[in-house]
Amino acid sequence: MKFLLVLGAGILSLSIGWAQPVQGAKQWPSDLRLIKTSKIEMNLKAKNDSSITHRINFSIVIVRNQNAKKQAWTKNDLIKPLQILNDIYKNSCGIALGTVQIYEVSTKEEKYYSPELNYFDYRKSQEVTDVSLVDLVKALPIQQRPLVLLTEDFGNIQGPHGVAYPKIRVSEDAVLKAIQDVIVIPYSRFHETINGRTQNVNMLTLAHEVTHVVYNCGHNSITGNLMYGAMEEQSTELNPQQCVRMKQYPGLQVLNSKPLARETNVRGMCIPDQMR
Repeated sequence: MKFLLVLGAGILSLSIGWAQPVQGAKQWPSDLRLIKTSKIEMNLKAKNDSSITHRINFSIVIVRNQNAKKQAWTKNDLIKPLQILNDIYKNSCGIALGTVQIYEVSTKEEKYYSPELNYFDYRKSQEVTDVSLVDLVKALPIQQRPLVLLTEDFGNIQGPHGVAYPKIRVSEDAVLKAIQDVIVIPYSRFHETINGRTQNVNMLTLAHEVTHVVYNCGHNSITGNLMYGAMEEQSTELNPQQCVRMKQYPGLQVLNSKPLARETNVRGMCIPDQMR
């Protein structure tokens, strides 16, 4: 089954098919039931656009509560955020989204659909590691990174809108290395109820968290930048230094090695204000 969705400047080709065995990977564990897979192709005529120098593919896993009466995440939740992500990357850095592979799974294990995340305990002034997220990632037979996990909730509901684990954050922690280049976004922190209707309100969340991984850096204090630490002051801007650094990410496919004019003689730098 195939749908063509015209959004903004590009065409999204959404191909949906029932799950097939994942080639070249271990089998899915018994406590994670693979429901189906689908694929979103961002067809933006990249081959004919000289401004596009790189393409990035990534995977999304929707982790559902098998006993929930109401379905949380749907693929429709992803269309607009993916288009926003693509537009930001294309307009700022000449990076286009390629294939986004989506896996829908269900489980009875709360640690999977509502994992406790690594979070900073300000009372103890230390990072707290919970292995449930690590267990989930290790159980998934998916190699493609970045890997976005869309969960029912966070076990610690007071957590942020999303959490990303770029290399710069996990390199010194042996436990966390298993979740390098992984992003987690919970349903309840992405959606809000407005006038009795559940709506997607945090449209920059996906782009912001994925960029933590691709940019391999934390937040900055540049108001209006996508990576600014406070959501209300974020916007769709990425600067040349960020773009140069993003193009060092090993998961990018090089289409045109000639740098954009705005990136010439610019050094890619990570200037974090904080890592969270």
